[in-house]
Amino acid sequence: MASSMAKIAGSQVAQEVTAKAMDICGGRGYLKDYPLEKYLRDARVLSLIEGTNHIQKAVIASLL
Repeated sequence: MASSMAKIAGSQVAQEVTAKAMDICGGRGYLKDYPLEKYLRDARVLSLIEGTNHIQKAVIASLL
């Protein structure tokens, strides 16, 4: 259960941070020349690999 909770928290924080960084950088953040574009893609995929966040929430609920 702890690993499911950590995965959800980590992926949500990664998405929030990269979204805020994109807001700060504007259109330049989407260019392949900047690493922020890769970070955004990586943050979005974190919620999908090893079970989506919805599945992780179902695992947590079943263990409670």
